[in-house]
Amino acid sequence: MGYNRKQYHWTGEDGKSAEDRALDTFAELMMERIKAIDKDWQKPWIEKGNFVMPRNLSGRAYNGINTFLLLLFSAKRKFDMPVFVTHNQIAYDLNNKSKLKEDKTEKPAVDLNPAEGENPGFVHVLKGEKAFPVFLTIPMIKDKETNKPITLSEYNDMTKEEQDKYYVRSYTHVYNVYNLQQTNLKEARPELYAKIEAKFKELDKSGIVPMEEGQMFKFDPLDRMVAENKWICPVRFEENKGAYYSPAKNEIVFPPKKNFIDGESFYGNLLHEMTHSTGSKELFGRLENKTDDRKFDYAREELVAEMSAAVVAHQYGFDKHIKDDSAAYLKSWLGSLKQDPSFLKTTLDDVKRASGFIAGKIEEVRLDVREIQTVSVDVNDDGIADLSISDAIPDKKQGEDEKEPIQELAAKDIPMHRGRS
Repeated sequence: MGYNRKQYHWTGEDGKSAEDRALDTFAELMMERIKAIDKDWQKPWIEKGNFVMPRNLSGRAYNGINTFLLLLFSAKRKFDMPVFVTHNQIAYDLNNKSKLKEDKTEKPAVDLNPAEGENPGFVHVLKGEKAFPVFLTIPMIKDKETNKPITLSEYNDMTKEEQDKYYVRSYTHVYNVYNLQQTNLKEARPELYAKIEAKFKELDKSGIVPMEEGQMFKFDPLDRMVAENKWICPVRFEENKGAYYSPAKNEIVFPPKKNFIDGESFYGNLLHEMTHSTGSKELFGRLENKTDDRKFDYAREELVAEMSAAVVAHQYGFDKHIKDDSAAYLKSWLGSLKQDPSFLKTTLDDVKRASGFIAGKIEEVRLDVREIQTVSVDVNDDGIADLSISDAIPDKKQGEDEKEPIQELAAKDIPMHRGRS
């Protein structure tokens, strides 16, 4: 083994760092999924399972790059338990051999100690099972003059002027995790397995499930966001127009809901165009950066939009099928992944930002008000009640300031796609 100074990771006999090997695993998984979609257009990006979001033992949901890939991995292996753990957690925590510190920031979501009368067996990874890599991005924040480090929470509590005195660097570390179904926990400690299963099903129920309206179900937070102009740009419904985001006008043009085959298609395509709008220069700046290959730029931005929409859709309980005009880029995506797996890393970094931002806006709409009464609104003047708006009482003071979350990495890449559907 050797040490790769450039990537700050130990390298194996093949000369690849842990991050490089993880990206190879990710690329292989992505290629499998793209090929499966290419053969069967009925397949969504992420197949529905018995759980919504993959989580660690504390109950915290993974985000960004890890969310999408753990969902694909879980669907491939048909896991119905959402919990992923490290080798040390299996060897020590699940075998009750570790002494958890009182000040430990992330404690297990359930008590791991043996129940009264329980005779626990030894918990281990099942024979032949292999770990799956996840990325942990750790911010390093230091004073520009003294080089003294501070914590992220300290940085977030500062004013903008105070933050300007610090520089932020992010470092990526690779951790290997196992799904609990890759261990013998269910046989060795059935009581604990049942307790964990019940707790994490409870956590998943806290997510939003779209309200059914026959085939054309509703998703109230998105409906309300559009109707009340709470997205970062206007969404204009036009009967005879395709779906696209215009960077010049900074607006989304979209067909009315009745033009879609079902609600999932309507909301999935809307999330796709909303992702494009997050690439504006006012937000993440993806659409400002260009390479010499225009086709590559378009294809990459399409992949960001497709995966971001898929992550958000899955988080809120509905499917996201590939957008029709995105299908033309399938072979391009496969070619890029085969040629350079690191293409996926930068792409998924953008997916993390975009999907996290969209989900955050959905939660703002959802939590900003206490619903009192719901009324239907015909936004397209076509005689069909398209959206629902709730009379509401604000739960927080109007105009109350909130600090913006830290943007750890500068957004980069890609000009604009104006794909019409």
